[in-house]
Amino acid sequence: MRHTTHAILLLVSAAALSFQAARVATADDFRWEIDQPHQYYTLWDGDLRVLRYNFGTVPMPPGRQPEHFEDGRPYGGERSDYIHPLYGLKGEVLTEDYPEHPHHRGIWWSWPVVRWNDRVADIWAVCDVWARPEKLESVKAEPAGAELRATNRWEFGSEKHAIVREELCVRILPKASQGFAGRCVDIDVTLTALEPNVAIGGRPHAGYGGVTLRAVPAQNQQITPNVDADSAKPRRAWCQYSADFAGSPGRTAMIMFQHPGNPNYPTPHLVYPNLNCFMPAFPGEQEFALPQGKPVLLRHRIWIRQEEARPEELKAMWDAFAAGTEAPPAKP
Repeated sequence: MRHTTHAILLLVSAAALSFQAARVATADDFRWEIDQPHQYYTLWDGDLRVLRYNFGTVPMPPGRQPEHFEDGRPYGGERSDYIHPLYGLKGEVLTEDYPEHPHHRGIWWSWPVVRWNDRVADIWAVCDVWARPEKLESVKAEPAGAELRATNRWEFGSEKHAIVREELCVRILPKASQGFAGRCVDIDVTLTALEPNVAIGGRPHAGYGGVTLRAVPAQNQQITPNVDADSAKPRRAWCQYSADFAGSPGRTAMIMFQHPGNPNYPTPHLVYPNLNCFMPAFPGEQEFALPQGKPVLLRHRIWIRQEEARPEELKAMWDAFAAGTEAPPAKP
C-alpha cells in the first residue's frame, strides 16, 4: 500500500539493525529517516532530502497495471531494491518512477537476461525473477558522510528459489566538508551466485542493462558519454547528464563514473534521450557468468552538481574515484 498518515517515521542508528528495531543516528546535518512498515530509507541533509532507498516493495500507482510481453508474461509491476527519488542540491526531484516504460525506476541495477541453467528470466523488467529484501545490514550518518548496507536475494520463477545474493552499499559524501562542488553518491553492488550455471546479460540485440539512471523530464537535456581511447593511460569512462530541472535555480548535472576495477571495464554507454535514460551497458549483449560462491563487484559514482562539469573536473573526479580517495577540491 502507499504511504498513509499513520506511517511510522523513525531515525536510525549507525549500528546494524533488524526490521524490528531502529534507533537515532545523526551527525552534522545527515540523518536517516525510515518508513518502517514499507522499509523505505530516506536520507536528509539538514532540511533537504538527498535520496530514498526502497528496500521494501513499491506498489504500482493507482490505475496502472503491468504490461505483458508477446508470450503473455506480465512485466513492470511492483518492485523493490532501487533508489528513487534522487534529489538535487536544492531538494528538487531528479529521477522518475513508473513512467511510460513501467519497469523503469529511478536508479536501478538489473539485467534483462538472468539465466539459471536453461531458464531465462528478466529482473530488468521485473518478470519471473525479483530482488527481495533479506537484511538491512547497517545505516550510518557521520561527519565524513552517510552509508547504507543491505542484502537482497534474487528469487527465481514461480518457486521463488534464491539464486543470487546481492549486497548493496550506498555511500553519500557531504557536499561541503570535502571542499568540492556538488555531492557524490557511490553505489557498490556485489553479486554472488548461490547456484551453479547462473549468468546475467543485456537485452539481446540491444545490449542495455546494468546500473541505469532514469531522469525526470526536464528542459534542455544534454547527455554526453565519454570512454577514452584504447591507448589512453589511464583510460577514463563517464557519462554526463544535464538539464534544467523544475525547482532548480540553474542547470543541474548528474555524472556517472565507471570504476576501472569493474569487470569488462570500460563498457560503452547507451543513451536514450527520448526516455531521459542512460547507462554504462554491462555486460552488453553477451552473457556474463556469475561463478557460484565467488562475488562479482560493480562500482559506480554519481556526481550531482550545479552546471556541467568541465573536462578537467571530470578527469580529476574519475581519478579520485579510481584511487579510492575523496572527491577533489573544486576549482574557481
